[in-house]
Amino acid sequence: MDYGANYHLTADSDNTACPSPYRGTKEIIIGNGKTLPITHSMSSFVLANYFSLDNILYFHSIYYKILFIDAFTKQNKMFMEFFRDAFVVKDIPAK
Repeated sequence: MDYGANYHLTADSDNTACPSPYRGTKEIIIGNGKTLPITHSMSSFVLANYFSLDNILYFHSIYYKILFIDAFTKQNKMFMEFFRDAFVVKDIPAK
């Protein structure tokens, strides 16, 4: 999970919906300064049949799935509580 990310990232195309080839020129810069080419993008994805994700970018060479927390919580109308060794996802109560 990353609060400062701009996109969700994955190398697992089996769990994505309607991947399409990425035609842009942008690359992702990772923490060590290296760049990764974007090969595909997805517009929506359902995680555990409950949460939806938009703006997912696919990379052949990324080792981790990265979840953009700010976008994830806003899109799914929920919030997260973080603890030393765990986190909890909670719905925002309706008014």
